[in-house]
Amino acid sequence: GHIGYAWLSALLIRLAPQLIISCADNNPLLGQYAKDNPQVQVVLIQNALRDTKGSITPGQDLPVYLAFGETERKIFHTVGIRCGEYLPIGSIKLGLALAQIKDAAHQTFDFAFISHYRPDMFDPRLSPLQLLIEANQKYLFQLCCRYARTRTLTFAVITKTREPQVQLAEQEYYKQLAGELPLHFISADKAEKELDSYLAGLASGLVVHPGSTLGFELFAAGKKVLLGATIDPELIQAWGIEHYVDELPSSVKLKAGRSDADFFQRCDTLRAMPDAQYREVTREAAQSLISMPADDYPHETVKALISEWLSR
Repeated sequence: GHIGYAWLSALLIRLAPQLIISCADNNPLLGQYAKDNPQVQVVLIQNALRDTKGSITPGQDLPVYLAFGETERKIFHTVGIRCGEYLPIGSIKLGLALAQIKDAAHQTFDFAFISHYRPDMFDPRLSPLQLLIEANQKYLFQLCCRYARTRTLTFAVITKTREPQVQLAEQEYYKQLAGELPLHFISADKAEKELDSYLAGLASGLVVHPGSTLGFELFAAGKKVLLGATIDPELIQAWGIEHYVDELPSSVKLKAGRSDADFFQRCDTLRAMPDAQYREVTREAAQSLISMPADDYPHETVKALISEWLSR
C-alpha cells in the first residue's frame, strides 16, 4: 500500500541481507519490513529524543530497538509502540565523542548554549509548537547573554545547522541578539566535524539548552546542564517531552515563568557545585535517560551484538 515500501522491499530482496541495522529508528517502513520478514534480523538504533507528539509513529510494532535508556520504554507504552526486544544501550555518538575527547585536548568554555535554530523558523506558517520553541529559544539565549556578560564568561554557541550558508545565517541571528558580547561558534557537519558539537559541550563548564537531544546526552555524561524549556509549561506539553523532563532533578531545570533571578541563581549554584556532588545528585536521572555503560562505550556494545546476531 506504499510505493516506498515496495521499493525498499525489492531492494532488500535483491541484497538478501542476514542483518539490517539502521539509525532511522522513526522510519515506519523498516518496522513494517521487519514484521513481514521475520527471517531477517532488523535492528533500529535510536538517534534522537522520541516525544509523544509525532516524532515516532504510534501504535506500531518494532523489531530489536537499541534505545538511549529506560525513558523511551515509558514513551513507547504511552503511544502504543511494541518492541520485539528493547535494549537500552546509551548514545552511540556520545560514546564516540567521549572516546575521542579522552585522547586529546580541546578548547574549553565557561558557558555554552545549544542552539535550536531552524532555517524555516521565520516562516509565517509556523505551527503553534514551532512558535513556542522559537520564542523559548530566543528568550533563553538572551538570558544566557545577560548572565555571561554579568559574570564575564567565555560563551560558546553550539550551532544546529550543518550547511555552510545556513550556518552563516544562524550565526548572524545570534550575533544580532548578543550585541557586543563576544561569541564563540561551534559548528558541526556530516563529515570530519560530526562530533564537534559534542566535544564543545563536554569541554564547557555549564551548558544551557531549550530541549535538545544533545543537552540530554551531555547531562548523561555528567556535564552540568540546565534545561530551559521548563519556563513554559505549555511548551513542554505541546512538545510531548514530559517523560524526559519529569526525570530531571529540579536543580537542573528552570522554574515556570520568566525570571532572571531564578536563572542566575541556578547557574551560579551549578557552577559552584563540586563535580562529584553534581554527579551524585544527577546519577539516577542520567542513567535512566541515557544508559551509558559503566566500563565501555555503546559502539562497542553494538559491535558485540552484531557479532552475536551474525553467528546465529
